[in-house]
Amino acid sequence: MNDSNYWVKPHLIVQEREAAIQLLALSKENELRSGIINKLIEHEKLLKRQMQTLCVCSLSEAYDEPLMWSHYSDGMRGVCLMFDKDELKRSSLEFEKVEYGNTPPKIDFFDRYIKHKNNEEMELGKFLLTKHTGWTYEKEFRSVSFKVNDNIDQLGFLKKLKKNSLKAIIMGSKISQVDKTLLITLSEKFGFELYIAKANTEDYSVDIKEFK
Repeated sequence: MNDSNYWVKPHLIVQEREAAIQLLALSKENELRSGIINKLIEHEKLLKRQMQTLCVCSLSEAYDEPLMWSHYSDGMRGVCLMFDKDELKRSSLEFEKVEYGNTPPKIDFFDRYIKHKNNEEMELGKFLLTKHTGWTYEKEFRSVSFKVNDNIDQLGFLKKLKKNSLKAIIMGSKISQVDKTLLITLSEKFGFELYIAKANTEDYSVDIKEFK
């Protein structure tokens, strides 16, 4: 079982699991402890290698959420980019909705072990698409990609989008005049719409209006 080239056929997975349990049960205490530690270390290294090749693109439905404007746009000094999800899909960017809960996903050690023996890619979806309920207001969507070849040593990589992917930009009410002038110029050149976001002092909400 320690042969890294050993391959487990699908119909033998249950037998492999039972054999592993029996082997551990029959081992001496020190061998048992050592074997478990070694497998945990091996598994941790495997996860770290996979995580190092991982890139996540995060978007949100909450374009008018006050906390989003506070946290991610420097208190109304930044912008919100609005994309066409169908155009993003045509650019090979598939997004999945983040789930929110109070309990983090669990790891099935033997399932991971079997997939490793079969040289299968380990499924990280639940871990990458789960956040604590405290972040529910973000209404987040994520697209997960893995770096390959020339991108492997970079922190991330650029993704070329279809021409009409960007539909509009919402400017925060405190955006600098320099940035506002630049966005007006780009809007006229590329044809995307411009909006302005302002804090509503009556109910703490954010009002979004067309920029004129």
